[in-house]
Amino acid sequence: MKIKTILLFSIILFSLLNLVSAGFSCGWDTYGSNYNLMPNYQYYNLCSSLFNQTNITTLTYGSGQSYNNTKTAFQPLVADLGQEGTPLLIFPNNNYLQLYDTNLNLVTEILIGQKANSQIDVGDLDGNGLVNDIAGIFYVNATNFAFRIYTYNSSTQLLTKHQEINFSGTGNDFGTNGLRCEGGNNGNYGTCYSVWYYTNGTHYLYNFIKFYGNGTYNSYQIGSGWYYGYPREPLSWTDWDNDGINEFLVWSDKSIIVFNGNNGAEEKLITTDPTNSDKRIRYAKFFVPLQTTTLSWIDKLFGNTATNQRLIYTMETGNTMGCGSGTYYGLNITSIKSDGSGSWSQCYGTTTSTEIMRTYGLAIADYNGDLKDDVWIVYGQSGLSPTTIFKIFKGEDGSSLYSQNTTPFNYAGSYPNTDLILSRLDNDAIPDFLVHTPNKVVVWSPTKNQQLFANSTITPSACISADLSYDGLQDIICTSSTSTTMFTPNYQNQNPTISSVTYDPATIVSANSPLNIIITAYDPENDPIQYSHQCSASDSWSENTYSSTQTCIYTSAGYFNSSIRIKDIFHTDNYTTFSQTILVTSTGTACNNNGVCEAGLSETYITCPSDCPAPPSQPAVNTTQTDYGGSPIPTKIVDTENTEQGLLPEIYYGILGFLSGTLSPMILLVFVIFFVLIMLTIGVIIKKIAHKVGDLR
Repeated sequence: MKIKTILLFSIILFSLLNLVSAGFSCGWDTYGSNYNLMPNYQYYNLCSSLFNQTNITTLTYGSGQSYNNTKTAFQPLVADLGQEGTPLLIFPNNNYLQLYDTNLNLVTEILIGQKANSQIDVGDLDGNGLVNDIAGIFYVNATNFAFRIYTYNSSTQLLTKHQEINFSGTGNDFGTNGLRCEGGNNGNYGTCYSVWYYTNGTHYLYNFIKFYGNGTYNSYQIGSGWYYGYPREPLSWTDWDNDGINEFLVWSDKSIIVFNGNNGAEEKLITTDPTNSDKRIRYAKFFVPLQTTTLSWIDKLFGNTATNQRLIYTMETGNTMGCGSGTYYGLNITSIKSDGSGSWSQCYGTTTSTEIMRTYGLAIADYNGDLKDDVWIVYGQSGLSPTTIFKIFKGEDGSSLYSQNTTPFNYAGSYPNTDLILSRLDNDAIPDFLVHTPNKVVVWSPTKNQQLFANSTITPSACISADLSYDGLQDIICTSSTSTTMFTPNYQNQNPTISSVTYDPATIVSANSPLNIIITAYDPENDPIQYSHQCSASDSWSENTYSSTQTCIYTSAGYFNSSIRIKDIFHTDNYTTFSQTILVTSTGTACNNNGVCEAGLSETYITCPSDCPAPPSQPAVNTTQTDYGGSPIPTKIVDTENTEQGLLPEIYYGILGFLSGTLSPMILLVFVIFFVLIMLTIGVIIKKIAHKVGDLR
């Protein structure tokens, strides 16, 4: 028997493993529009109570990772460098670039000579289709630097240096502003971007550098002069003014510069008074408050041509500025468009001179489900009466979507060294705040309006969230100048359950016609569910797909045991199954109307009266001799259908024969005689009555 299988309505999704191998890593969340470098469906869930039970693993390493005192430990990256479903933690550790497994066991390391000067990044920089290249800028000595690409070989588990470009520093304060890479595949080299800066003692000169995967680079001076302060954030970019050229964003505490990615020409400058120490920019980002369905997330992250892209920044003001009358220190949150239209601004001020407004993190993501970017911010006042406020603004107009004043973080005037992280750390579809201070890590849920997790035993410099074990649950990884700590949930991902299975058209089908098996399933963590089927017990299972409708076609009649099974993407071979017997006939019913009663096809008088005769009203009596001799006792005294059956068949049928054969012809004569007798009797009665009446006269 030959059985064909068809998979209908397949929905093609990238699994987590394919996603990582597509060229992106978890981490360095300040890039682009702050989407954690992954599409939404990767971020799956923890129940809110699970963070109360955490497993903590700590890796201790050397002190400091940079000559520049303004930089401490860099944010780690998480990537599947071998495309084998095994994520690795990647970060520089003193004079080594190291890779660790998800239990923080060292996998491999390579001597980099001196410490890292920038954040590292991962990509397919040599264009060979493998996302196994690690880029960074490292010290050679106190005044010389090198941009390097290291390549990881998953077979040998070794790192080798692939490219190196050397350059020298100038002045007393110099360095690079982060590093960020893109592109690289199908034979095309990737590109990494950074800003090199140095000072003349008062001002800073910025140079935009493009490093290419083939070992070459271009460098452009940004703008036409000197700026105040060294760059604070890694680069982000987009086609901000829709001219077909990507603009890049870099900022210091005094200036925000939007510049042309082709030549470094300044296109937009927002600056504070360089002589006024009471004005300070804290965060600046590009974002796109429009229907994200018009842009892919990768376009949105790495440059797109939307028509209403915005720049958002926060600026803290000093004691004499505030937000108007009655306020002292202030925090301005401002959003502008490249064409100057639709700008909005919010200001929050302190009411006493002892409190100072602070920005603790800024991020971009959709909050209210309208597929538009919203602005997430953590801010508050520090001083004698500290506050911490989680706030979400509507990206288009700055109206408030969420606000909650919580227990103060006790920043004591310090700031996080990296940006606010947004990640789905509970069991809903809305991201949660992951923010750290120099002495605390906090997860806050806006949907549950409560703190999910807090830890104050470490001193983090940078935190990220990533699914290290590919179980659908987010882990938290934090680094400091002396250690890396990983928080993993004390929870096991549950397999989905089958709610119902429907067979269309029915469990009885005709040969060579499709049988659609429609499955309704539920996953406790809302993980993507994969489906497969087996048309009969002798068939192999079909490939796993994301379609909840599976289809079989049977080419011959008979009974078949059809099975379906489901699992979520974080289980390998742990399936939930369901089976059903399927009857296949030539007509799709249990009767083929061929004049032959075929019990093998379940034809009976009830289901197929045209092929099967009516059964006898009573079963025939067994007259065969038993093992003990004699005949069985009849179950009837008289059998009206069989003259050979019954207890006394001769007597019964003798009497019945006499009555029917002899008396039946005499019935009419008997009736006539009986009628005459009745009439005579009536006549006699009438005569007697007449005589009585006559005597009375």
